[in-house]
Amino acid sequence: MTTPVRLQVRGPGGARCVLDHLTSETTIDDLRSQISTLMDIHPDTTLATAGVRSGESIIVEKSTAPRGIQKASAAESQSVIYTIPKNTGMFVQRAMPPDNSCLFHSVAYVCKDRARDAAVAMRKMIADAVAASPAVYNETLLEQSNASYQSFIMNPNVWGGAIELLIFSRLFETEIVAFDPDYLREDVFGQDAGYTRRVFLLFSAGRSQESQAGGHAAHYDALVFSPGGSPNDDRNDKVVFSAADMYAWERARQFIEHMHRERCTKNPQLQLCKQWRRSKTGAPTRPSTGYSLTASSSSSPSAPSATWACSACTFVNQPGSRQCEVCQTARK
Repeated sequence: MTTPVRLQVRGPGGARCVLDHLTSETTIDDLRSQISTLMDIHPDTTLATAGVRSGESIIVEKSTAPRGIQKASAAESQSVIYTIPKNTGMFVQRAMPPDNSCLFHSVAYVCKDRARDAAVAMRKMIADAVAASPAVYNETLLEQSNASYQSFIMNPNVWGGAIELLIFSRLFETEIVAFDPDYLREDVFGQDAGYTRRVFLLFSAGRSQESQAGGHAAHYDALVFSPGGSPNDDRNDKVVFSAADMYAWERARQFIEHMHRERCTKNPQLQLCKQWRRSKTGAPTRPSTGYSLTASSSSSPSAPSATWACSACTFVNQPGSRQCEVCQTARK
């Protein structure tokens, strides 16, 4: 039986195309010919000329959607998975606008092929996901009704946090690792879901930006790999990595460790951490308003009034704790 086949092809330099006129009977030679035509790559072009380097991956995705459906899923909109060659390039921080939508900008950059100015669309993705699963995203979890949260998250002045990262990890079928270099902390969203992709974000809970609501400010940036090692050239940023590539994860950690040492040297209020603080965040216990990287890892929700936010790092701690779990600042 002949069935329709839809393929997404990404070429050198970020060029991409979709082949949606294929069938299960299309030959490999026909496929090669169509790719060459659409990508403007002559069959005799060498890999070196085309910019294909050792260590890169070519991903072919087969869609089960009927022919004619053009809208790609969230996962399909991602860049090709990248495997880091050893002893080359470097991880760099890609700054996002400090406009209260930095989390949404950051996730769009790493999960939607370096997209910019997509914050509104990303908020809409969250609102739609919450609307589609009212039993999962209920009032106990959201601390407001499902309908109210949908309007709440569309407000451009509302920050994103743990719940939004968890939802994005599900929508993009991707592990999202959020690093906090101030306290050498990493939180992994979607780690036990069997996803094959991994992306990295950088979280700062200090006063790197002024909050319109006052108090501590929090900010997210994208953490990406620059093959050429240039912190200023984002044209070749690699943003999506294989979840099996532990070397890439370790390189990202090394970058964060370097940032941590530098920040501790410049800021006497920070203490040099001797070991990583790590957590797997499968289900946050309460929504984040931007004042913490993630909520407690407890499996059941606690009363909002019982938890307390650290005055130094803004981490949301459990009611019985007398000092912050992250930075050990005494409860005030």
